Amino acid sequence: MLPDAPRLSESYIVNYEHTVQGNLRVYGQANDHYVGAEHPYLADPTTFGRGHSLGARIGFKDPVARWDTSLWVTNLTDTRPLTYAFAGSEGQQVSFYQKPRSVGVSFTYGF
Repeated sequence: MLPDAPRLSESYIVNYEHTVQGNLRVYGQANDHYVGAEHPYLADPTTFGRGHSLGARIGFKDPVARWDTSLWVTNLTDTRPLTYAFAGSEGQQVSFYQKPRSVGVSFTYGF
């Protein structure tokens, strides 16, 4: 296995949109990103990666009036796998974990 190169990495996105009335549309979206196991250096036993990052969005938009509002979530399952690690200059292991769940609201208006 090459360093910093998982055997499998995949992403998908599913989007559904439906007209409610006139130009008003409601939409939903789900996405996932998966990364398989990785090693930082050749012959290094440290393993990181191996995880999914699920996300979702639901919203309303009017393409004619050029506005969009939505509620979104990243890391839906709030998992925190080790995403990267390496040996520091003094022999300690430096580790990075997936960001925790984030929830937000987006408002967009086109000029």
